[in-house]
Amino acid sequence: MFDGLFRWHDVLRAFDRPLALAFAQFAMIAALIRPVFELLPGFVDGLATDGLDHAQAFSLLTSAQGFGAMIGALAVSWLLRKWSFAVVAMIFGMLAILSELIFLGSGGFFVALIAMALLSGAVLINGIATQVARQTQLVLQVRGRALSLYTMTFRGMPAVGALLVGATAEIFSLRAVSSSLAILAFCVMLWIIAVRAMK
Repeated sequence: MFDGLFRWHDVLRAFDRPLALAFAQFAMIAALIRPVFELLPGFVDGLATDGLDHAQAFSLLTSAQGFGAMIGALAVSWLLRKWSFAVVAMIFGMLAILSELIFLGSGGFFVALIAMALLSGAVLINGIATQVARQTQLVLQVRGRALSLYTMTFRGMPAVGALLVGATAEIFSLRAVSSSLAILAFCVMLWIIAVRAMK
C-alpha cells in the first residue's frame, strides 16, 4: 500500500475510523467555531460592557482568550495521559461549541469573558489532541502529508469561515449567523459521537 510515491487518497486511506472522525470534527470546529476569534471586534457591540469603552472590552476579551489558551496548553498533556486522543478531542470539541453558544447568547460581559476563556482553551486542547494523533497513530510514510493537511485545515478553514460569516452578516446579524453555525456544529458533533459509538 505504501510503496513508491504517496497521493492524498493514500493519506486519507491511512486514517482509521477514530482518526478520521477526530479530524472531521477538528475541521468542522475550525470552519464553524473558530471564526469568532477573527471577528471578535464585531461581537463587542452586542455586549453590555459595564461602562467600559469598546477598546477596553475588546482588550479584556482577547486577554481572556489568551488566558484560556495558556490553561489549555498546561492541561492538555495531563489530559492525554488520562484519556485517548479521540476522547479528549471529542469532549473538548463539544465544550468549544457549548462555550461559543454561551458567549453568543450572553448579554453580560463577565459571562462573555468566562465563555471566551473556555472557548479558547477547549479549541486549543481539541487541536493539540488531533495533532498528537496524527503524529503517533499514522505510519511514518504518510505522516508528513497528514500533518500538512492538519496545518492547511488549521490555518485555512477559520479564514474561509470568517469570510463566509462576514459576507452573510451583511444580510443577517453577525450574532445570528454565528449562532446558527454553532447550532449546526453542535448537531454535527452529536452525529460524529453517535457514529463513533457504533460498533
